[in-house]
Amino acid sequence: MWHAPETSHALFATRTDASVVLVLLAYALLAAVSAVLVRIDLEKLRLPNAIVLPAIAAFGLLLVAAAAVDGEHESLARSLSAGVVLTVFYGVLWLLQPGGIGAGDVKLAALLGLALGWVSWQAVLTGALAASAIGGALGLALMRSKNARGPVKLPFGPPMIAGTWFAIALG
Repeated sequence: MWHAPETSHALFATRTDASVVLVLLAYALLAAVSAVLVRIDLEKLRLPNAIVLPAIAAFGLLLVAAAAVDGEHESLARSLSAGVVLTVFYGVLWLLQPGGIGAGDVKLAALLGLALGWVSWQAVLTGALAASAIGGALGLALMRSKNARGPVKLPFGPPMIAGTWFAIALG
């Protein structure tokens, strides 16, 4: 039987072999979806529901299965809670500043919240802060490079995704 390498990373702490495989599948799915969404958002300034919504469902189901295999539901509860928290947070930003982040970013927050929450609450905070820092730095660089005098359209999905992977890597 396959055994996961010894690791202290939060993704795999106290997990069984089957659970590790399910979690790896979830994050492999997230990696593939991340690459596709970054490309689309950079090119078209949108995050298609046809990709984001099924990814949320598939990622969530893989985590539910992993928690069911282990009988340990703390990570799942934190993941689901983080998905809600980030969705509400970005939803409030979307409502308060029309033309700022888009509705696609709000939906993407649900997926990224699930992923970050499985790791830890610290990862949720780190991912959100890193997304803001990356987005701010890119916005400033874009404004300087174009000598912008008004608002600059910047897709926020890529910074959200980069911040998420940064936080996951920190574990």
